[in-house]
Amino acid sequence: EDQSSHEVLQPLLSSSEGRPFRLGTGANMEKVVKMDRDMTKSGCCEVITEEAAAALRKATKWAQSGLIVSVGPPIETVNPEATSGLSTGDKKKTAQTSICRERNSELARTDPVRPFISGHVANSMAAEVIALLHSLLMAPESNAAQIWTTTAEKVLSRALMYIPQLGKYAESILENGSSSGRKLAKLQRIARQAVAALCALGGFKETIKIGSEVQVLGKGIAGSIGVVASINEQEGIATVKFPPTSIDSRKTSQ
Repeated sequence: EDQSSHEVLQPLLSSSEGRPFRLGTGANMEKVVKMDRDMTKSGCCEVITEEAAAALRKATKWAQSGLIVSVGPPIETVNPEATSGLSTGDKKKTAQTSICRERNSELARTDPVRPFISGHVANSMAAEVIALLHSLLMAPESNAAQIWTTTAEKVLSRALMYIPQLGKYAESILENGSSSGRKLAKLQRIARQAVAALCALGGFKETIKIGSEVQVLGKGIAGSIGVVASINEQEGIATVKFPPTSIDSRKTSQ
């Protein structure tokens, strides 16, 4: 829901190491179009059909790169002439689709409604929450502001006290292996709280993304405020669009 099909497929098809097939030929371009269409329609698509070992090896590489993948038997297509007049909607779902739905339903009973969100959405949510916290702490003196200040100090102080314990728990888990699931769960819990406290105290860095309001510094443009129009992450270049008033004032200053 948070990423378009292009954003998901582009890293996969542009990777020199994990690319599923060569682009350029008509048949492969048709595959890309079908993958894009399936991804847009149902949120998933079939990338390759190979021997189990080769498919698993490639799926592991893609999973390590951050893609959500699954491995299963090839999807059998039904010959339209042999369907006895049945429409596509009347055909039975494939076995792997049914299994995935059952497992997702089971997970939904205990897991959050949205267990997966994109990096951009998570970064924006964190930035907004931290900005809200800072605005509450810097509000004019009032009873409400005092309550927020006192509460925030208690929560942050308690979270920061966990930092010395992180090394002890991590060392214990490394010595005893992963046999103690309870210790690992506690380590993850206190680590999340400690990281959240450090982020709230200034350790969080909001990433530059399309639509971000930025201040550009440099010769002749000091203090100019603009909006990011595009980003090339590979080259580390961003295009910033300035409002007309900013451009006019900059020209006047020159």
